[in-house]
Amino acid sequence: MLSRELTAEVAERLFNAERDASPIERLTVQYKDLDPASAYAIQEGYIELRCRSGVKVVGRKIGCTSKPIQELFGIDTPDFGVLLDDMQRANGAEIELSQLIEPMVEPEVAFRLGVELRGPGISSEDVLAATAALMPALEIIDSRIRGWNIAFADTVADNGSSSLFVLGEERNMEIGVDLAAESVSFRRGGVEIDSDFATAVLGHPLNAVAWLVNSIAEFGGKLKAGEVVLSGSITKAARVRAGESYEAMFSTLGAVSCSFTSESLRENHA
Repeated sequence: MLSRELTAEVAERLFNAERDASPIERLTVQYKDLDPASAYAIQEGYIELRCRSGVKVVGRKIGCTSKPIQELFGIDTPDFGVLLDDMQRANGAEIELSQLIEPMVEPEVAFRLGVELRGPGISSEDVLAATAALMPALEIIDSRIRGWNIAFADTVADNGSSSLFVLGEERNMEIGVDLAAESVSFRRGGVEIDSDFATAVLGHPLNAVAWLVNSIAEFGGKLKAGEVVLSGSITKAARVRAGESYEAMFSTLGAVSCSFTSESLRENHA
């Protein structure tokens, strides 16, 4: 494992890389002792730095839960990151590219919890009982590691390669939603990029959230009432094209969208 001093140093490097939209080289090449435990410690340090400016934790995100995303990054194990309030953008928002590096967009099912969940031993049934609402969501992922040249520990340290997220209209769980039958059409500029069922996420999005609760329990964490959980991309991720719009149209949850300014990505990040 990395020393406490080195852990803090790497967390600050990632914090600065995000702030300046300036990528750094692959961490697992620079730090041979960077194991998953050290990576999550770096993530925690990064979140602490972000929260010093007054932002607040509003939930969690889960990554690498479907085959298309695992194949894209060569990672076969889910990971998690933290959602902060300044990461959220309104449904339909136009997002500036100037503070992003190499963003991609993913369609996901988002959960809002009605009660606290604390592992271990949490089941998908427990998650269902604790869920107050579901939402269609887009996650804008971005890597502070140059060229998305990442291994598992790199993306973990980099807060699960998370950047921004967009939530659609909430659907109260009392109405009833069959996530096993939920599907999504993921579109760029109105043209479908990919489609799949929500079961692409670890067999069922409820399984992903249960995995998250039990995993963060190993670090003394829990999910609080009111927090949001992004359960993982259902389809392959789409690289952002300046001036384009992205929309996820779910079979029952509704639609969520965002667009990106026509401003070109910085030359050294293109």
